[in-house]
Amino acid sequence: MPKATLGLISSSKNTNKGGLLGGVSYVGANLVGGAVGTLEGIYDYTVGGIAKLAGNDAYAEYLMSNTVGKDIINQATQEYNPSKGMKFVGDVASGVGQSLVGMGVAATAGVISGGTLSPFIIGLISGATIGLGAAGQATAEAYQKTGELGSKEFLYGGISGLIEGSLETATGAAGNVAGRVVSKFSKSAAKTAVRQGIIKTMIKEGAGEFVEEALSTYIDPYVQRGLDIDPNAEPASLRDILYSGAVGFVSGAILSGASTTAMNAKSASIGEKVIKNGNVDKLIANTRTAIAHETTNNDIKKQINSLTATLNAYNKLSDKSSTRAKMLLGEMSRGLAVTDIAIQIDKAKQNIIANADKYAEYFNKKGINITAEQIRSDKKNIATKFAILEWSGKFALNETDYNRISEQGQQEIVNAGLLGSTAQRPVTSPIMNVQGQANIQ
Repeated sequence: MPKATLGLISSSKNTNKGGLLGGVSYVGANLVGGAVGTLEGIYDYTVGGIAKLAGNDAYAEYLMSNTVGKDIINQATQEYNPSKGMKFVGDVASGVGQSLVGMGVAATAGVISGGTLSPFIIGLISGATIGLGAAGQATAEAYQKTGELGSKEFLYGGISGLIEGSLETATGAAGNVAGRVVSKFSKSAAKTAVRQGIIKTMIKEGAGEFVEEALSTYIDPYVQRGLDIDPNAEPASLRDILYSGAVGFVSGAILSGASTTAMNAKSASIGEKVIKNGNVDKLIANTRTAIAHETTNNDIKKQINSLTATLNAYNKLSDKSSTRAKMLLGEMSRGLAVTDIAIQIDKAKQNIIANADKYAEYFNKKGINITAEQIRSDKKNIATKFAILEWSGKFALNETDYNRISEQGQQEIVNAGLLGSTAQRPVTSPIMNVQGQANIQ
């Protein structure tokens, strides 16, 4: 996040000009300024760096001398003249604006991937985005201090961005929030947020942002001195470190609280439908069936563990009609859908591997060069891809060919065992006869 500055207020008199509307405008300007500053930093560091390497020093210096995001915040500060309390609120808004950029990029990447990116990758993308923005902003600050734009200024920016990005990846809230929204692999994190409650989640993720901002503020003066950006840079005071940490904590808590509230509302809505439709017992029975499934697949094990924790949390509730109970039922329903599909695909994969020779023979006769060993070893995820096609009903084997392949080897075709019914979709071969959705509402 942009380095928070304590007490940069023009006058202690006539503060908070414009009353409520002035305050809203000031906070909004900080939010926009934080986001614009990050986007600007990304552009300045990448394009400015390329321009510098290409010998276009004038354009690189032009980029670093223009700080649109910072100017937006400074102008709002001069017009509103915030009190110390409102200055803190403004710094928080600026931090939220920066994080929203990281969240947006990470969430977009997650959507493009179809939700297949892991929580770590989502966090890495968010951290890298915020870090690159910080690199551009730090390079601009260094240029304004030294009056030069050379290797040490870009190095300072790069180190600052690396520190910011690394800490954001390790402890920041933006990646966690984006992951809860778009990543299928982050559903366990979303369920954890439901189980432990919104306040605990806000405190946990706010604490991560506190550490990030406090450490950044502590480290920065030493980097400035070490690279001769500012040989007289004073170590950050405990007050400054705590202030930066507090700004980070509140920013992270706000992001976490907003996303968790939205996720909880969605889960509660699903849970309410489960209760209204009289499907609570059926959902719990199917969840227990899924939990009892034995597998060596680590991803499925994690999903089963998450389902188990959600079921246990629900069972401990005395009021099964409460909002919390609805949220847990909603998460259970959503979790069961993901887990059931994963189990079915895993069963299909094991069946394909068990019949690798027959599958390879079939495809080779069709002119597709695939060996049984490639299928058994799941080379380039070939068996997994076949299993997904089989589950989705797109494995276009006619019934005669399928039966011939199925005659030998261990058979464990995907079925609707968890729900005890078959999918209502056109079936062109037995291999397509699968359950399409395990979500019970």
